[in-house]
Amino acid sequence: METFKGRDTTPPCVKMILKHILEQINEMEVKKYCGKRYERAKSLRNGKEEEKL
Repeated sequence: METFKGRDTTPPCVKMILKHILEQINEMEVKKYCGKRYERAKSLRNGKEEEKL
């Protein structure tokens, strides 16, 4: 396997799109394995208070 040692020439807009896609994939995988506990932790981690009924 080669290690990339040069300058990254990927345009910023492409990096943002790829980052967003990877975050969505990661979120789907975490939900699959962690279920509802992940939802509660995510809302708290984002600084949102849980809704009280």
